[in-house]
Amino acid sequence: MESWQLDIAPYMQNDIGEALLKIKGYMAKDVTEIRLRANRPMLLQVLGGVYALKEDGMLTSDFNKGMSAQKTDCENALLYMAKRSLYAFQEEIKNGFITIKGGYRVGLAGCVVIKDGEIENIRDFNGLNIRIARHVEGCSNELMQYIYENNLIQNTLIISAPQMGKTTVLRDISKNISDGLYKKPGRKVCIIDERSEIANGFDVGIQTDVLDACPKSKGVMLALRTLSPEVIITDEIGKQEDLTSIEEALNGGVSVITSAHGHSIEQIKRRPILKRAIEERLFERYAIFGENGVVGSLDRVYDGQLKIIY
Repeated sequence: MESWQLDIAPYMQNDIGEALLKIKGYMAKDVTEIRLRANRPMLLQVLGGVYALKEDGMLTSDFNKGMSAQKTDCENALLYMAKRSLYAFQEEIKNGFITIKGGYRVGLAGCVVIKDGEIENIRDFNGLNIRIARHVEGCSNELMQYIYENNLIQNTLIISAPQMGKTTVLRDISKNISDGLYKKPGRKVCIIDERSEIANGFDVGIQTDVLDACPKSKGVMLALRTLSPEVIITDEIGKQEDLTSIEEALNGGVSVITSAHGHSIEQIKRRPILKRAIEERLFERYAIFGENGVVGSLDRVYDGQLKIIY
């Protein structure tokens, strides 16, 4: 049985939780998402396809044969995940997700409440998307030989489409740099874990500090003032304040490893903030993952001048 089954099943109503616990073999190992939608079949994203869940734990490509989730299943599961206090998770909820123990991010669908042009809340929940978090030890080893250069850590941007392994790779990079790899000495690492997904109970290295649930821009400045990191790791940059804080770290002699959504260098160049980062050569390595559709597959590495080196 996989750890995610033991972690997630207790939040579900009895029949759904029992069915999740009955999933066996490679199907259980390869689950990446669990989707509950009110009055529709419960679907699991598995490497290679989407399947409905049957009461006996078998997965079927015939969605009509799967178990259906009700609105109360979504609402009750979320209430248990929030430890019966949705108010305590209000800031996360209005951003469309909560993160629960184990690093599982739960996306939320429901009625969005707008005030003064901004999202104030989400209520009347009718759908949950539970993303399965895993630690895959050694998944960054191939990339590490390009991150290290002359005993220096190269500033690196990891690029991939959603669910192609960015966060898992960042987690393993942290452990490798913190503990030391390829006979390199360990370094002081600080993870700015805004969504509580990178560290959250995983082994991220002996010399790693974690600023959990902290906005990236504020966390980078806090780390520079108080934790004396040699390397800062964070996830999914895209705002001007993210880039400004990264520049502060680089100017202070701290290496930065982070990630961005995208399929290619050409695609992320269309985003003004990332285009500027490329033009100003803030990063010395760009690593493309999952380009061929294989989760966690390192497909290409560029240097700071966008020359292919892998």
